[in-house]
Amino acid sequence: MSTPEVLSPPPPPPALPLPQRARAVRDAVERALSEPRQAYGRFGDRWEAPPVSEEFQLEHVELLGTADAPRIGVVFRWAGEDGLFGLSYPVPADGGDGAPDAYISVYVEEDLLASGHGIGNAVREPAGGVTWLRWPGP
Repeated sequence: MSTPEVLSPPPPPPALPLPQRARAVRDAVERALSEPRQAYGRFGDRWEAPPVSEEFQLEHVELLGTADAPRIGVVFRWAGEDGLFGLSYPVPADGGDGAPDAYISVYVEEDLLASGHGIGNAVREPAGGVTWLRWPGP
């Protein structure tokens, strides 16, 4: 009787150079914020829900910053508000938490809906036809 062969996991794919990774993150964020998501109820029911909320309407996701310090810009409209709003997030140089396709879309939702955040509590900085939002904090 032979000993079963132990398979080791494949090595992780090589890290993309930062500019290429930033483009991949931008594309993933745009998909996550433009497509409905599956929501689940506590009794096993499922339905499609908007990516952030009913008030959020994505205009576009863009690359900002430089090749050495890229940022993802999320430009959107908010129901009941005039004009375009934007949020900006850095692309980590080290690859982040391994889920670059998800973390920024989660941050967008948290920043717009979490207690103490939201459109009404944001510091507004108009630039280039967009009102960029940020929240003071640590």
